[in-house]
Amino acid sequence: MYRLAHFIRDWCQDKRGASAVIFALTLPVMVGFMGLGAEVGLWYMTQREIQTAADVAAYTGALELRDNVATFVLEQEARSEASRNGYDSSKATMNVTLVSSKRVRVEITQHQPRLFSALFSNGGSQDIYAKAEAEFQSGGPACILALNSIEIDALTFTGNTAVSLTSCNIMSNSGATTSINQTGSSDVVADCVYAAGGIDYNINMVTTECDNPVEGVAPSADPYADVSMPNPMPTTCQTIPSFTPGNTYTLQPGRYCGNMSLKGNVDFEPGTYIFDGDFDINSGAVITGDDISILMSGGELKFNGDAEITLSASTSGDYEGILFYQDRDTSGMNNVINGNAYSNFTGAMYFPSNEVTMLGGGSMAGGCTQLVADLIYFSGSSNFEHNCDAVGTREIEVVGAVSLVL
Repeated sequence: MYRLAHFIRDWCQDKRGASAVIFALTLPVMVGFMGLGAEVGLWYMTQREIQTAADVAAYTGALELRDNVATFVLEQEARSEASRNGYDSSKATMNVTLVSSKRVRVEITQHQPRLFSALFSNGGSQDIYAKAEAEFQSGGPACILALNSIEIDALTFTGNTAVSLTSCNIMSNSGATTSINQTGSSDVVADCVYAAGGIDYNINMVTTECDNPVEGVAPSADPYADVSMPNPMPTTCQTIPSFTPGNTYTLQPGRYCGNMSLKGNVDFEPGTYIFDGDFDINSGAVITGDDISILMSGGELKFNGDAEITLSASTSGDYEGILFYQDRDTSGMNNVINGNAYSNFTGAMYFPSNEVTMLGGGSMAGGCTQLVADLIYFSGSSNFEHNCDAVGTREIEVVGAVSLVL
């Protein structure tokens, strides 16, 4: 008995190999915590992956919502983009919700099987969650639209030009790196300035409703894309007067088969006019016309800055709201509008396949003026106002940008 007690006492006092015993006892715990740390890291990586998928899906959904597609198409596109960016429908669930008419929410929950963490729980899986919301902004109506989709400097402000727009925006459909170019000491004031591509501007471009000009928006639809020349064209040609300064002339609607070079006092009776040749307004001329549409089938438009021009568009019929239309089948035309303080154009000036140079557009205060052309160059002072409710012009819709908001 004495020997047994002595052995026990010596064994308890013997500290040799204690570290090995402690290590053996704590090793499973350390390995468990290391494994748990690795598993938590895996959860984090998974969350980042499905968050990216949710962000891309929400952004895609907002793009589709902006284009007014059916809800099921929107969801299909969102799921397709999510799948290309890490979402696996066999491991996760995805919900697409229309929060509003402009906002889309995407939620993804992935069920991650537990590994080491199963030792501290009842097993099962760990739910990893990601949410994203995206919305598009309404850009509002534009009164200046450059239609060309690829040209550099599709819409340009140069020299000492001063362009002031009230209650409307500027839009260029060109996706070029410099879609809109502001150079020199030009001044531009508008609600907002938008471009499908890039915008090169300086401090003299003032946007009253946007913090800064907005790049990378979707192109605006051509509001007059269905407009064309009459078919069939009239076969009878009106007589072109021999215009001379100081005389007064009254023109009747119809087709004029040669060049029109207006001088003196000229009044357009209401109706539709077709000009096969060039349309010039000379210095000193006084031109008036209400409820008219001028269609140009083959020539250019040239307005002199010393003329006094007051014209307003048709208020009904096939060309309602259109003041000038140049046949979209023509090309290579350079139309020049050199207005002054006495120039007033009410309605849409539509040159879908050709360029327009505004050397000065006069004052359109209190009225409605739209300029839609393939390419647009401003090199003079112009004031545009967009008060078109009673004029009959079609709205130029700027769809605005899409952004993640959550």
